[in-house]
Amino acid sequence: MLLLPLSMLLLLTQSQSSLGEEMDVYSEKTLTDPCTLVVCAPPADSLRGHDGRDEREGPRGEKGDQGRAGTMGPAGAISPQGPSGARGPPGLKRDRGTPGEKGAKGETSVPGKKVLGALVDAEGTSSHASHAGSVFTWPHSPAEVATLRQRMTNLEGVIQRLRNTVSQYRKAVLFPDGLAVGEKIFKTSGAVKSYSGARQVCREAEGQLPSPRSAAENEAVTQLIRARNKHAYLSMNDISREGRFTYPTGQSLVYSNCAPGNKGPENCLEIYSNGNWNDIECTEERLVICEF
Repeated sequence: MLLLPLSMLLLLTQSQSSLGEEMDVYSEKTLTDPCTLVVCAPPADSLRGHDGRDEREGPRGEKGDQGRAGTMGPAGAISPQGPSGARGPPGLKRDRGTPGEKGAKGETSVPGKKVLGALVDAEGTSSHASHAGSVFTWPHSPAEVATLRQRMTNLEGVIQRLRNTVSQYRKAVLFPDGLAVGEKIFKTSGAVKSYSGARQVCREAEGQLPSPRSAAENEAVTQLIRARNKHAYLSMNDISREGRFTYPTGQSLVYSNCAPGNKGPENCLEIYSNGNWNDIECTEERLVICEF
């Protein structure tokens, strides 16, 4: 495109005669096409023109269509296992299923072996030493069953008596300063209370106020009184019926050691250091002795 302007510039710089001659030459030619473009070649001794200026970068074109998806890459390394998730809520409660069918009857087992055991007599005492090597078998006849039941009943009685004895001694140990007479234990803590207060103390210790039923029991209570140098309450009273002293169970007295001429209107009994009994007002405070 730069050749055409350069050619015209050269033509203008040529002499007029040369221009006339050139025009004569062209005037003698008949152009078959008036629109034909005649391009003049540059003279042989012409100089090359300067390079054109660089144009600025044109506007950015529109975004093209997305290309085709590439091929799948290789599988990545396996990552470590994550932490366990929280426990889910409990499932819904379902109705109970129908019972299954009853199974078939099992086979009868083989008879058991005989074992060595100890015989127990009617008193519940073991006679293992005298019957060493004896064979114990389950009874078969009604008489044998009855005998075995009787022995078991006797043994249960022995066990119960042992339990009562242990329990009795346990209660007595928890209460200080006592004496034992037969199956009874008398103990005192040294406290001084009214009749109702003394009875409450013994009840809380799972005992009761002394109820001497013999001279030996009365003497045991007297020894505790002498050690403390204080009169003590007995359990008997005539609150229900004036002049008729009874035990806490309501039974009449089977033993008495009342002092001579003791016929006062008081309802409770106390015991002296000489063992004699005397009736007093129940509000008086006396030494507390408990019987177990």
